[in-house]
Amino acid sequence: MRTLILFCGCLLGQVVSLSAGSWLRAGVCVRLVGVVQDFSTHKPLAASLSARSVTGRQVLGTSDEGTGQFAVDIACTATALLIERTGYRPQRLPLNLATITPTADVYVVIPLVAVDRQGTDRPYLQTEQKHYVQPAGTNASGQVQHSTFAVTDALAQSPLRAQVCLFFTKTGKKTCLDTDATGQCSMDFRDKDIVAIEVKSAGYQTYEGNISVEQLGGPDLHHTVRLLRELVLLSVQSSPVQTGVSLRAVLRNGGKQAPILLASVADRPGTFAAADLRPNRYELLLLDQKEAVLHRQTLTIAPGLNVQTITLPEKATTRPKTPVVASPVRPASVTATPAIVGEVPAAAPVLTDNLPTLFFDEGSYALSDATRATLQQLAVYLQQHPDVHLRLVGHTDRLGDEQLNKYLGEFRAKVAANYLHWQGVDDRRLQVMGYGSRFLVGADSTAESRRRNRRVTLKLIPARPLAETPTTSN
Repeated sequence: MRTLILFCGCLLGQVVSLSAGSWLRAGVCVRLVGVVQDFSTHKPLAASLSARSVTGRQVLGTSDEGTGQFAVDIACTATALLIERTGYRPQRLPLNLATITPTADVYVVIPLVAVDRQGTDRPYLQTEQKHYVQPAGTNASGQVQHSTFAVTDALAQSPLRAQVCLFFTKTGKKTCLDTDATGQCSMDFRDKDIVAIEVKSAGYQTYEGNISVEQLGGPDLHHTVRLLRELVLLSVQSSPVQTGVSLRAVLRNGGKQAPILLASVADRPGTFAAADLRPNRYELLLLDQKEAVLHRQTLTIAPGLNVQTITLPEKATTRPKTPVVASPVRPASVTATPAIVGEVPAAAPVLTDNLPTLFFDEGSYALSDATRATLQQLAVYLQQHPDVHLRLVGHTDRLGDEQLNKYLGEFRAKVAANYLHWQGVDDRRLQVMGYGSRFLVGADSTAESRRRNRRVTLKLIPARPLAETPTTSN
């Protein structure tokens, strides 16, 4: 991982980027600048980059063959970036552009995972299947090939709970196994055969492969099946940075896990990136060379592109030193996050409960025309009443995974807050929270009751001085 930090820093430092004003034009929401590289070897790669939107797919360009570098403008209508190269598994980066307000180029590192080539007695992707005739021969009575399958996250290399299904060519039978807590399951093959393998885990691309069983009666075999999830990238932009001040960015997510050190971008002081994070709640710390904490905030990392912009005080280095953690720091690849959740005192009096509720389609955080009209009126009111702040709380119905529902609820609130930001409302007046399906309205047993639960509630609260209000970047 340390080599990744040095490598990506050097490459990104060579990119000739443009100022924000050169790309912030009609229809363009963000300019992505970065590098595509092999996840295992960190070798730069030439890859095709395309944008996916509701209207189709648009080819944006290709990363450089020698350096892997690229710079592409992303339209506001784009929903995902697709990265493809022959011999590698395609990657998909959800863009979440409604939650991002970049102030400059967004730097990212995109890792690609090589495909598993065709071979015998080991899994390989069906896309790599070439013409193959299994050698004839009879099986010795009682001989087996004992195989253990270990399912892991292709980037984090951590074990996964998954379902492994085997389809036998000779018998036409299907056998499905569930992996244990270590991501493993075992199978005894009793016949030479070409067996199809399908591996599924929630939140990951389905692995569709084959295994040519040739060796019976030999040693036990161990096979690793790597599953690929959608990319989770974080790009942190902090400014201003004083001359001679060296910054570090660290993520902590509690528990016993070590803090994660973000990769710094060469020749771009205050810019950091990571590429193998998991969607989760983190605490972001910016430290100077004396380990003094210059900035601290809570981030929610969502699947896809996350961007965090931080404005540091002009005299940040005069702050007293704050101890961080004694545990070791783990380097990270690249990941970005939109927004920070501001906490509101429980005792804060509520000014009104009569604000309209914002409703969303199933599984979506897109704003409807009616919701946009409501937010426009609310923005006018907030501009006329600077002594009032707004709390936005996102909710979901009970369908699906509760952890993902929590992310969805929070993102619904963040998208609404971001819309208010573009209407001229100061971010520091917006308090964003998300609860998933924790607070249901009604039984949530019918289509109508579930529709009423897919919501963002709004409450006006007394203003605190902006200097005392947690900064919210949407």
